[in-house]
Formats: sequence, C-alpha cells, structure tokens
Amino acid sequence: MNLRPLDPSEPFRGTDAYVRQLATAVDRLPDLTLTPVNYAYRDDLLILAWEGHATIGGQPRRWAGADRFRLRNGRTAETTVVFDTRAISAGKA
Repeated sequence: MNLRPLDPSEPFRGTDAYVRQLATAVDRLPDLTLTPVNYAYRDDLLILAWEGHATIGGQPRRWAGADRFRLRNGRTAETTVVFDTRAISAGKA
C-alpha cells in the first residue's frame, strides 16, 4: 500500500472539511487509533500530543504527532496537525 499524505498546501476550512479529512484517514487506515499521551494548555492554546497506530501493508505501525488548537470562546478556531508522514508512507515506525 502506498499512502500519500493529503495535499497540505491548501488549508481546509470549516467543520465539514475537517470531518471529510478524518473520514479519508479512516478510509485509508480502517484500524487507525490515535491515543493521547500528553497535553499543555495556556490562554487560548491547547497542544495535544498523541501516538497513532494502524496496520499498513499488513504491518503494524505507530507514529507520534501533535495537534495544536487555538481556541476562541471555548471553541476551536484553528487546528494545526503535525506528524512525520514517513512513518506511515515508508513503513518506518
């Protein structure tokens, strides 16, 4: 299986786009799980560190990542997700 990341050059906007992005990830990796491992919160910023797990090409894989949430009035105003795509595309864990 050759997984390519979704195009990061254009941000997606709105709840529907975010849900589509997650649905695409689950379609590509049906056993995908993201386990929170740590967090930090201050003012309007939440950082959530996580570990991803999925089966890719018949092999179990894991990788680390983090989501940064900028909050406004208690709701997410902006989210940035970072992780090393090589861990899932090249089979490195």
